[in-house]
Amino acid sequence: TLTVTGQVKLNSATGNNSSCQVTGAGQLSCGSVLVGTNLAPTAIRTTIMSASIAALNITGNLTVSSYRGLSDTRLINSTFNLQSGVVDVNGTLAMTNENAVNTCTFTMASGAQSGTLRVSAASPFSVTTTGTDNLVLHGTNSLVHYDGANQEIRATTYTHLELSGSGTKTIAASTTVNVNGNLTNNSSFVLTVGTSTTSTWLVMKGDITNGLSGVIDASASYTRFMFNSDVAQTFTNNGSVVSPISSFDVSNTHPSGLTLAGTNGMTVTRANLFYGTVNNAGMITLGTGGTSYATVQRGVAGNTSPA
Repeated sequence: TLTVTGQVKLNSATGNNSSCQVTGAGQLSCGSVLVGTNLAPTAIRTTIMSASIAALNITGNLTVSSYRGLSDTRLINSTFNLQSGVVDVNGTLAMTNENAVNTCTFTMASGAQSGTLRVSAASPFSVTTTGTDNLVLHGTNSLVHYDGANQEIRATTYTHLELSGSGTKTIAASTTVNVNGNLTNNSSFVLTVGTSTTSTWLVMKGDITNGLSGVIDASASYTRFMFNSDVAQTFTNNGSVVSPISSFDVSNTHPSGLTLAGTNGMTVTRANLFYGTVNNAGMITLGTGGTSYATVQRGVAGNTSPA
């Protein structure tokens, strides 16, 4: 174990590229991490830090910064590669470009592509609107774990996604979160109300496990809770699902389709059964009773095998 009270920094170079590998079976703890410094390069230079260490714990921010020199052909473009192991950022993962010609990158899709990124800040990501930013959170077997209090889930594509900690994990209004792998929820997870023209989406290609302490709230208007995959999927609900789900959508082309499992069912006001098979569908209750009503749509135009 190595503890650095201050900053771990990878300096850029003027006449060559700069790179380092943070590796090992131990733990590195530090106040912050900075990749890229403001110099006057003689050409286009790269500054690349790659992490495959078992645990990199950052108390503050992880910052990736790119700069322009004297011309558009004299640049410093910086990258952080999370290849394997765990990187725990308690501050902000920040990506900054000095100029529109710059590119900065944080990626989990290099090397082993099996890294885990843990973030705990309320707004864990600060991504530049200048130049080109490459924030890639979907390596082959990568995991992003939101483990703080109230947090907004960045609208992007994940491989595996885990939610824990106190407070509420929120998908912002009229944005889409895609999960290509599995989602594990042990928090209060909310899809914010969308609009009539742009819904708020959670699109799953893998499995969902809602743990004993997990709460899923997709009850707001113009929210879509969708299983869309070509592999067999399972939704295991051992926690609670706020009643009713506004729109429960299934489009699964695998012969085994979607299986509902766990100790608790769910109530929906609209079920869009576009394609495939839903197993244990008795766990779904249509409507909330009384004078309420529910809508079920089977198939879409041109589809001969609706769910």
